[in-house]
Amino acid sequence: MTARRPTAHVLLVACLCAAALLGTTSAPSVSQTYRERGAYLVDALAACGNCHTPHDATSKPIPGMELLRNGKRPDRTVIGPPMPLEFYRQLSDRDAEAIAVYLKSLKPVRHPVPRSHYKLSQPPSHGPIVGHVAEPNPRDKIAYGAYLAGPVAHCMECHTPRDGPRLDMSRLGAGGRDLPDLGNPEGRTVSRNITPDPDAGLGRWSDADIKAAILLGHRPDGTKLARTMPFDAYNRMSSDDVNAIVDYLRSLKPLK
Repeated sequence: MTARRPTAHVLLVACLCAAALLGTTSAPSVSQTYRERGAYLVDALAACGNCHTPHDATSKPIPGMELLRNGKRPDRTVIGPPMPLEFYRQLSDRDAEAIAVYLKSLKPVRHPVPRSHYKLSQPPSHGPIVGHVAEPNPRDKIAYGAYLAGPVAHCMECHTPRDGPRLDMSRLGAGGRDLPDLGNPEGRTVSRNITPDPDAGLGRWSDADIKAAILLGHRPDGTKLARTMPFDAYNRMSSDDVNAIVDYLRSLKPLK
């Protein structure tokens, strides 16, 4: 399937999907506007710019070039990978609306991009039209962390192996995905096992170790993670949100 050149509206849909990358670590403030909430989701938790902002030769975002749930464009064509629609379909009504409000408020950028080419044929849709999705309860830290790490920040999209075109949900968080290294245009990287397995996963990592990886891109031994992990964006996450994500990762089934 070949996707046509994205219009501004198409790019908005794409960014909305990317907003699932890391969810939110603090409970949304009742005084927070839709635009403020959307800005936090897009720029921090979902790190949309990691995929939707052109980068220079040193992998730095180019200034001025920054930047739905159903995975279809206004012309009804299907959005393909790498948009993690399996998770974005679970975005709450409020967060989907907040992201849309924020994206529509941004300064328009005209930037021609190549057509998308897919090696596998795409399905006619990603499933039934999404109905009402309630707001998650931020007081339930594990459930809220699952929402942040899944639909919002889509951590589990990169850290779950695929079984053909679909994610293998029986191996949730087991890692092993071969991905482009966004810090090295010619390189590849493999996503890590983020389940609490003591040998293959994060079982021996402290909470501080996990937070340093998410927010700073540092492993416990001091080595740096590939920039495919958008830690520059995640560094803007609230402490409540990153704590919820850590609690959720601790609750996963340990996998080899």
